[in-house]
Amino acid sequence: MPNKVNKKHLLVKHADDRLKVIDLLVSNSRGLLSREQLLVKVNTYLPYNKKRTVQTLDLDIKELRKLLKEEQNEVTLQYDNERGYHYFPDSNYRHFKESLDDEEQQLLLLASSLFSVFEGTPLQDKFSKVVERVMSESVSSNTVEGGHDLKFMQLENMQSSSGSRWVSVLLEAIYEKSTLKMRYKGFGKALKTKNVCPYVLKQYHKRWYMVGYDYDCTREEKTNVFALDCIEELELSHKNYYSDPKFSAEDYFKYSIGVWHWHEFKPVIVELAFTRGIESILASPLHSSQKAVLNSDTNTLHVTIEVFESPELESLIRSYGSAVKVLSPTSLRDKIVEDAKKVVGGYKACLQLRQK
Repeated sequence: MPNKVNKKHLLVKHADDRLKVIDLLVSNSRGLLSREQLLVKVNTYLPYNKKRTVQTLDLDIKELRKLLKEEQNEVTLQYDNERGYHYFPDSNYRHFKESLDDEEQQLLLLASSLFSVFEGTPLQDKFSKVVERVMSESVSSNTVEGGHDLKFMQLENMQSSSGSRWVSVLLEAIYEKSTLKMRYKGFGKALKTKNVCPYVLKQYHKRWYMVGYDYDCTREEKTNVFALDCIEELELSHKNYYSDPKFSAEDYFKYSIGVWHWHEFKPVIVELAFTRGIESILASPLHSSQKAVLNSDTNTLHVTIEVFESPELESLIRSYGSAVKVLSPTSLRDKIVEDAKKVVGGYKACLQLRQK
């Protein structure tokens, strides 16, 4: 399944934007768009107050055909059941060929640089080709001296994550609302076949995860997180796409450190006291819920966050070593203390071995 690239921000600026959108879709699709498909895609590009209906879309098609005829253009916009809407005789024809302005050029170059995070994957290759084509058509050769350097931002790429190969497939499934049949082998678990409806992709610590509705889950809460590294195969499923009414992309990770959503737990208020690295914690909060109060007398930062009590939270706290003290909850404090004792015990054992 090819990845879709949304260009609506480069299009929707003028009164005739609807015609430009139709022109772009017909040109890029090389036809193959039915009336219903064209209507859906046009409306994804247009602002809410300019959404089209079947009737108004027909009027737009008529208007675009009239433009072609008035300009004595040899190309016509045609429709048949086999090819859908298409330009004839040149299926690659595009009527509106506007150059990007300076701001749009910079945004496109920035987007390309950001996409370097996918370097070495099919998604990055597809996006780079789109950028090169748009820039070559819209920007004069001397716009950027020495050509277009699309790597002016240095980002960590995803080549080390085998799961990145599924990103483009899952993005299209989310966009098209398609259910996928997935062969999935969780870490340390048996291989399973699942039918999933993808909702959201999330990246954490150079790995990709998907949140989706799992038809085959035995729990009441069937919307779960899946590591893309654990996916062995994906194909279209015969099941209908289901939108979980309880799922909210904005709220799902509201109390998470990392990516895991803990169905069986409720979030807790975690109180921490930092004696070092205070400026860093104020500049880069531990969590979106962070509240911090600085005691200038003791040079101590009192931090509260509302999160799930999880291994990810414990790992985050341990990363600050002796610079942090857990004040509450006591269950979390006891785990951190016990872990610290084991670390100290391990070092003591090593020293004793050396002394013998």
